Amino acid sequence: MSAIQQLGHITLEQAVHDLGSVNPDLAGIYSPQYEDKEVQRYIHKQFLDDAAHYASNYQNNDYWLHLMQGLAQQLPWQADSELEVLDIGSGAGNTLFALFQSYPQSHIIASDLSVPLLNILKQHYQQHHSQHHCTALQLNAEAFIFAPEQFDLIVGGAILHHLYHPEKTLAQSYKALKPEGYAAFFEPFEMGYQTLSLILRQLWEMNKQSHFGKIERPIIQLFKRLYKELSLRSNQDKSARIFQKMDDKWLFSRPYFEEIGKDLGFESVHCYSLHSTETIFADQINTWLRLQFGKDLSHLPRWARQHIQMMDKHYSASVRAELFTEGGVLFKKAANKL
Repeated sequence: MSAIQQLGHITLEQAVHDLGSVNPDLAGIYSPQYEDKEVQRYIHKQFLDDAAHYASNYQNNDYWLHLMQGLAQQLPWQADSELEVLDIGSGAGNTLFALFQSYPQSHIIASDLSVPLLNILKQHYQQHHSQHHCTALQLNAEAFIFAPEQFDLIVGGAILHHLYHPEKTLAQSYKALKPEGYAAFFEPFEMGYQTLSLILRQLWEMNKQSHFGKIERPIIQLFKRLYKELSLRSNQDKSARIFQKMDDKWLFSRPYFEEIGKDLGFESVHCYSLHSTETIFADQINTWLRLQFGKDLSHLPRWARQHIQMMDKHYSASVRAELFTEGGVLFKKAANKL
């Protein structure tokens, strides 16, 4: 198919091509045709050669539907609104399929830099959601190709923390939004995660002295690795070579988003926790154990479980409200001034 300048109602500043002209299996996925070197600079093997494994590991439609329903309650539109929506970092479709349920009449561009993930998304869409309006687009999240003021809503599910320069994505989101449009992102936050990293360090130090049972060696090795990785991610300079090998690069803070939002001209920025703050540390450690080993907290010694529970209860409710590990960030663009 020849290059096109428009996808649905969305006007592009750069021509894209249907990848079916290169590989029939990829028909229906559009792309500016990035060079492999550029793709590999931003994303690694788990999103390319291992895309199917990644998708099966992290596909959680119920979880993302819950998050999207919470987001929809904060937005001004009704369920039958016909919105122009950009989904950034769609992967295999977690956010996309949840958006279909929240705004079924909308036209959604599902974008990702990984063509293998987009192909998994496309196949699931064709089999189960073809009644909805969706276009799959290979897109570098740091370099949009859209004309200004194209979208009512931009959504990024766990995408900004993978980037070298998330501020570029936020700036281009502002440009691509229509007046009174919204951009919503779901991201990891430093205060909660760094507190959690200290708990992990405490657990491995206490494990050395414990006479009441040891944490399994693979689990304690995981805790050590996570502590070191989380410590690195607080650094806002991502030019060090080590970040080229890390998929997860950032932990964010409320002031980080508020300052960037103000500088870009957003009318408001709202950050909120995605989870209960009653058992935030236990829940996150449980998630790590499930993803890595298919286990849960019951596989830790009693003393370790008690320490995690103590830390969950240590802070007042008002402090726990600021300690969230995973947060939603909602940016609102102002109306045009008359």
